[in-house]
Amino acid sequence: MNLLPLPDLTAPNGQQLLSNNYFGQDTLAHDVDQGDVRVDHRFSENNQFFARYSILHTTLSLPQFLGTEAGGAPSGSALSDSRNQNAMLSDVHSFTPTVMNEFRVGVNRVNLNWAAFDVNTDTSSSVGIPGINDFCGFCGGLARIAVSGETTFGHTSYAPTYRHDTIFEWVDNVTIVKGKQTIKVGADIDRLRANLFQTSDPVGEFSFDQNMTSNGQTGGIGLASFLTGYYASASRDASISYPSYRTTQLFFFGQDDVRVNEKLTLNLGLRYEIYTAATEAHNRQENFDIASGDLLQACVATSCSGGVATNYGNWEPRIGFAYSPDHSKTAIRGAFGISTFAPPGGQIGALGENPPWEQGQYFTPPTPTTPGPTINQGLPGLAPLPTRPGAPAGHYIAIGDSVIWLDPNLKMSKIYQWNFDIQRTIIPNLLVDAAYVGNSATGLPLDVSGDYVEPGQNLVDPSTGLPLSLQQRRPYYAIDPNLEGYLQVFDGGHSDYHSLQLKVEKRFSSGLSFLGAYTWSKTLESGQNYIDPGSYMTKALANQDMPQRLVISYSYELPVGRGKTFGQNLNWWENAAVGGWQVQGITTFYSGLPFTPTIQSYLDNGSGNIPNRIGSGTLAHPTIDDWFDTSAFTQPGNAYGNTGYNILRGPGGRNWDMSLFKNFAFTESRYLQFRAEFFNAFNNVNFGLPSSYLCGGTCGEGTITSQANTPRQIQFALKLYF
Repeated sequence: MNLLPLPDLTAPNGQQLLSNNYFGQDTLAHDVDQGDVRVDHRFSENNQFFARYSILHTTLSLPQFLGTEAGGAPSGSALSDSRNQNAMLSDVHSFTPTVMNEFRVGVNRVNLNWAAFDVNTDTSSSVGIPGINDFCGFCGGLARIAVSGETTFGHTSYAPTYRHDTIFEWVDNVTIVKGKQTIKVGADIDRLRANLFQTSDPVGEFSFDQNMTSNGQTGGIGLASFLTGYYASASRDASISYPSYRTTQLFFFGQDDVRVNEKLTLNLGLRYEIYTAATEAHNRQENFDIASGDLLQACVATSCSGGVATNYGNWEPRIGFAYSPDHSKTAIRGAFGISTFAPPGGQIGALGENPPWEQGQYFTPPTPTTPGPTINQGLPGLAPLPTRPGAPAGHYIAIGDSVIWLDPNLKMSKIYQWNFDIQRTIIPNLLVDAAYVGNSATGLPLDVSGDYVEPGQNLVDPSTGLPLSLQQRRPYYAIDPNLEGYLQVFDGGHSDYHSLQLKVEKRFSSGLSFLGAYTWSKTLESGQNYIDPGSYMTKALANQDMPQRLVISYSYELPVGRGKTFGQNLNWWENAAVGGWQVQGITTFYSGLPFTPTIQSYLDNGSGNIPNRIGSGTLAHPTIDDWFDTSAFTQPGNAYGNTGYNILRGPGGRNWDMSLFKNFAFTESRYLQFRAEFFNAFNNVNFGLPSSYLCGGTCGEGTITSQANTPRQIQFALKLYF
């Protein structure tokens, strides 16, 4: 507490404020230097060449508000030095008037060094947390202390971070125009070298929640829990390697645009992609083996990619058409395509996070009846993992819960997209459009707990007659008694989107133009949010699902002034005052977003839980003080609750943004523009989601205490055009 400065903000009567009692100053220093050099050379009429080099160098200093020792906000406080470079050569050659080749080769480098301010301090030792600041060369400062309802103090997470990436790219495209066809074929080959050193909390993190000071009926206070000294969780982690990943990506495509006749055009294409399984330059990665329960070292006990195979099935066909039966008054369009993308954090980098290259240490917190914490294995000295006696070379015994299993048959995620659209011109300046647009994504990456203990299994040790501990109930306990679970990473997620999209557009005429767009849609997803690891395939509404959205934009030139319907005979000052004004605006209406009721309930396997649903949960006339029926949800006991995900919906919203402007002309090319702009012009309040945490009616459950938009903002501007 002595590290914290005294509050420097008081109430008008001189009394100390109980909250918001600090005034801070941001001392951000950010320098940016960048440069480009380009050379163009025309070898001949048919051959053009250029070379370019670009560099971007930035430095950033963002100190913590409470000083180097106490740390704290802002998030991401650190010293940063980044140098990014890009170089490219390009040659375009026309062999004939209908055949052209474009070749490019380039290299892109990212060099980021991001470090904390407290590297050379021994703050943790001075406050009674020994053995942390001297653990590594960058482990200075106060351990992170996160207090529920308060700011976070101490060391900046993920500092230091060193990222040094290089990407080499070769591209060649050929274009052939032949009669009614335009054919393009090409290839893009990338070689990636990704080097990343990062550790989240090398000096540890202690988290204090409200539970310790809760009486079981009402919520406690995080700061009160902090003052008792009983933390909810504590951990630290570190890395002993600077992994350098290698992978190659190969892309090939061909497409043909065919103008069949004046009414019909076809777009045909096929793309093929290969993402080679990532390797590490020094074989510093391992994969968990589900069959044996061991960690298998790359290039020793399994392949150099950690047993993950390269997938060669990424074919991506695409087809589209445009048809006009009546000389462009009506247009009918449709398309279907498949796209592949690499899952973030999937193949590159995941296996390098396995022990012993990265290790975590977790503290089972003390309680009033158990004063001493217990510490799981790991970290001290970051010693190599133990080998299993008699096992083949490269087999290590898995410990802790930071173990990752990456599916050896991991595939790339795919998106299937389709649309069908009819567009009709009603009168020369008025167009209507109706479209069905949909997409489906498969193979989305999932992270699911492994070595999982089912709740409610009160198993007994037959030799002692005593209940088995949580650790003894784990499926891998007999093989790896110190394995506390592992993370399964595989491609099991799925999402679907379907929508009806209507549009009316009036092009500018008679001083008026507008565009109205209405979307009626539904978005479902599976595998993104679940409590029971076995329920990851259950579909539910996505967080971003918004069933209805209407947006109308418009521009109207008032018919007043010289040359207009009204005021043609105005003198110059009258015309300057009332003539030539224009009104513009954007009006939006939308449905509310979904949400899920939650509870504070833990199963006997240590997992969180969801409530049981005994009613619909909706109210006929919801208010901001009572948005949903909290009595429709009950505590589930020691079993998974049956409440679905995103089963209720929050309030919708509306907004008007408007502007009024006028041009004062001096000459034909010089004029002064005045603008008055009104954001949220009518000062509507769009409410946020209600408090979904169920606490027995003592913490404002079901009430809305936030708004989803800002109050009205007005700005005036003058702009000179010359």
